[in-house]
Amino acid sequence: DTEIGCAYLHMILPLQPDGICLPKVEGAEEIAAADAAIGKIETAQGLPRGSIKLHAMIESAAGILHAAEIASASPRMASLIFGSADYAANVHCRPGEDRLEVLLALQTIVIAARSAGIDAIDAPCFDIRDQALLSRESSQARRMGFTGKSALHPEQLGIINRTFDVTPEETAWAERIIAELDEADRRGKALSTVDGRLIDNPHRAAAERILK
Repeated sequence: DTEIGCAYLHMILPLQPDGICLPKVEGAEEIAAADAAIGKIETAQGLPRGSIKLHAMIESAAGILHAAEIASASPRMASLIFGSADYAANVHCRPGEDRLEVLLALQTIVIAARSAGIDAIDAPCFDIRDQALLSRESSQARRMGFTGKSALHPEQLGIINRTFDVTPEETAWAERIIAELDEADRRGKALSTVDGRLIDNPHRAAAERILK
């Protein structure tokens, strides 16, 4: 499998993809091996060192248990991607529409990814005809802190993009937060209020992220 993987990398990397998605990652050593293999090919072919990113699919109990180490295993790491179908098969659970059975896995991926400063991508919605279900899953994932969601069909992209995009209301809120905290700074205060709610540095960080 390693030889086959390296052969594919030799064919793919000259095309300079933005990244490589690695399936069923269960340990940091797999990321390290991929990093080393890609680095050798980059050097041999004169490609920019470190330009090709890695996206690790977490699809098993072992992957969840080692998610933090996987996320920080290489500077190439760009995201953790949840593979819910293989994960459910691996842990013998049967997720319902509320996805309560995979909630721990979802939260673990977000925490691991954010601790390493990389993106977290939710699993796809497998019913490609049920746009209401897709919307619920996407909204749930965004509330939990995911950056985005995988898609299985082009018709799913509209809902996913709208859900994870920044709304005009969020932009307006962020601008108010920044303006009020800047004014508080000029008054020598670290705290202030907007609409009766206390705001401080964590709210500034959230507002800056929205505006970015």
